[in-house]
Amino acid sequence: MIDNGHTHIGIIAKMDDLQGKYRMKGYIKALEEAKLRFHPEQVLSFYTETKQDLSTNLKKFLTEQRDGLTAIVCYNDEVGLEVVHVCRQLGISVPEDLSIIGQDNSYISKNANIKLTTLTHPQEQMRRDAADWVIKKLQGKKDLSNNTYYQPVLIQGETVKKRLR
Repeated sequence: MIDNGHTHIGIIAKMDDLQGKYRMKGYIKALEEAKLRFHPEQVLSFYTETKQDLSTNLKKFLTEQRDGLTAIVCYNDEVGLEVVHVCRQLGISVPEDLSIIGQDNSYISKNANIKLTTLTHPQEQMRRDAADWVIKKLQGKKDLSNNTYYQPVLIQGETVKKRLR
């Protein structure tokens, strides 16, 4: 989003799992590196127990932030498509008024009525590395500190618009 000229970027984050916490941390780090201010009001967080209220909470959030946001980073593709759906209900044009990016390049994003811009990870390599780790563990190897970072790959869709700076 930053590379596309967005400076008012919100996030929809699930906060009761490690993946959601890492994604929030990455969002804050990206803002910091781009010298953009973190605005807590541009964060909508949810939990497993509150996911069923996400649509209602999104309507309120998007209405309140309508003039303040140009882009939203979503916890995953399912949430990204829900944001698209709520935007349509509110008359917010995607990507003209609001750019949206999901994460995971999931099956749901591939079969939606709009091609969601999303991030993917090298899933085959991650599976191989996980299997290797399990095998080493079963063989009794002790040094298994494997903090591997996998560079995500952007899958261009129809939900991100480049903004003029």
